[in-house]
Amino acid sequence: MMPAQSNKKDLKLNANIPVPVKTCLRLLLQAGFEAWLVGGCVRDFLMGRDPKDYDIATSARAEDMKNVFADYRVIETGLVYGTLTIISDGYDIEITTFRTESSYEDSRHPSSVTFVFSLSEDLLRRDFTMNALAMDIEGLVVDEVGGVNDILARKIRVVGEAQERFEEDPLRIMRALRFASELEFDIDIATLSAMKLMHSRLSDISSERIHTEFEKMLCASGVSRVMILGQEIIQNLFSAQEILRNYRYPSEDIAQKAWSLAARAVGSVRCDFSVRLGVLSLMADYFIECSDSSSVITSDIAEADKLRGALTINILSKLKCGRNVKKDVLSYADIFGVNLLGNDYYFRTLINRHGEKILVEFVGILKKLAEAELLPSRIVGDKPDTVRSALAMVDEIVARGDCCSLSCLAVNGEDIMNLGVPRGKVIAEVLARCLDRVLKNPGENRRDRLIEFAKSQIDMIKYR
Repeated sequence: MMPAQSNKKDLKLNANIPVPVKTCLRLLLQAGFEAWLVGGCVRDFLMGRDPKDYDIATSARAEDMKNVFADYRVIETGLVYGTLTIISDGYDIEITTFRTESSYEDSRHPSSVTFVFSLSEDLLRRDFTMNALAMDIEGLVVDEVGGVNDILARKIRVVGEAQERFEEDPLRIMRALRFASELEFDIDIATLSAMKLMHSRLSDISSERIHTEFEKMLCASGVSRVMILGQEIIQNLFSAQEILRNYRYPSEDIAQKAWSLAARAVGSVRCDFSVRLGVLSLMADYFIECSDSSSVITSDIAEADKLRGALTINILSKLKCGRNVKKDVLSYADIFGVNLLGNDYYFRTLINRHGEKILVEFVGILKKLAEAELLPSRIVGDKPDTVRSALAMVDEIVARGDCCSLSCLAVNGEDIMNLGVPRGKVIAEVLARCLDRVLKNPGENRRDRLIEFAKSQIDMIKYR
């Protein structure tokens, strides 16, 4: 458990350090070097959490470390920065020589590092106070910057001068948001002010690094609050303001309300990156929800659909998402524009278009939004039971195993060719008509019936 007070002179934890990690510490100490656990693992021990990663800071230089760990598998992770990784019993233990750093000319790596023999100097180079902690093999904690107090206060604060820290590496802005979301911490006022002042520097950071931090932030428990806290920063990432200017949503007040609803919606659905990224696009629909209009008109819906699509495409592009994520998120953004007041044929066509996985997930998303009272009214109109009915209908379709795609159709291209149709567009259209027949009546998915139906369609298609 976290201590009730922070006294850096005698703060000692009864930390359950894993044996492989403790062995690394002990080997360095026995060789005459200092060795301390540092960073996130110390923070996690203080919070009563099980650390996921273990980092060690030491007075040993890289060559010394190689000698100490001659019998271990060693990866030269960043030799120029004095870092080696020891692989031991399933643990990847990163060990780094005490160092200070110069300026960050590429907004990522320090231009040069200076190896030092002082733990204090090493701690002072770190990003946030909660990560600038060290603990020895016996559990004694060294806190030079008030990190323990900040953890107790559940606060994220930079080490030293905030603007200077973000100037060195602007990705720390995203890391602060990510930590705030994961740990459900507040962000120190001076730190947040500097983040807002410096956020344009994130354009210097690669999309891959932004993606990593953004995904962790989006999939954490505190995402709703952090999205509101960091609205300006996150919207800047995706050039959202520029996109909004192309649509009929000039009111800043409405934009603020719509973003807040979208943030709450993201946090209310399943913790999956594609799902939450798709739900973020509902910001467009919340513009309608927050408008002063007493009724929703067709042009409003068309505008929301266009805006949802534009926001989604821009977010996916900025984050350089992979193919599968793009496919799913675009499907979610598209399917949010559908009308749920349909029959089972309508839902089978949706499954055909988007896939069973997406439609089942989509209806589940709407159910979660309805439970959180965040479901955009234009999706269900004045029928509160719409989501429940849609969910039941989709469940029935899936349970029955209705054919909703060409892959489960009782006939295929070869069957149509055997009817004397050459390869080409005619075969594709005959199969499409067969599928539509089965979507309307799943009982028609029998080879004999579809062959007869196909025969009746071939000449119509050929000579139309």
